[in-house]
Amino acid sequence: MPISRRGLLVTGARLAAAVWAGGLGPLGLDRLGPGRPGRPGSGAPGPPELATFMAVSRRLTGKRDLDPAFGAQLYAAFARTDPAVTASLTALATLLGPDGAAVGPGLARAPQPLRAAAQRLLRGWYLGLVGEGDATRCVAYETILGYRPVADVVVMQTFCRGRPGYWTARALETTDAG
Repeated sequence: MPISRRGLLVTGARLAAAVWAGGLGPLGLDRLGPGRPGRPGSGAPGPPELATFMAVSRRLTGKRDLDPAFGAQLYAAFARTDPAVTASLTALATLLGPDGAAVGPGLARAPQPLRAAAQRLLRGWYLGLVGEGDATRCVAYETILGYRPVADVVVMQTFCRGRPGYWTARALETTDAG
């Protein structure tokens, strides 16, 4: 049976709708659409550990306006790669104390595993990377905290600075009055 363009478009639209609605759970695609706990627009709260993760992240980064969607992605990546992430977050929350307390002294006297956990968390927020060695995964690129200080002047290198093919246009000629 020949495949028509219309049939291909209809099938593609149905597949996209099924993925968006979460109807392909057995394929592992049920996490992609809206309406998942901890996802933006879902209205459903994430796991209780996510609140601890965000609180510890705010304390370590010193940023109050962390992106909750990026935080949920980052927490999910840490939970997949580090089975002790919940224990580390709880210990870090206790060690860092309440808002307003200095973070540096608490981390300076922390045991090495907690300092390493704090460094991994900061690496995730500032570089978008989770994991070590060959297991390192990029969780985010454009929403990382590392771009905030230079966002007004640096164009991310993966994005086109103008319309596609802008570099092929002939440069404007100017007359030098000098």
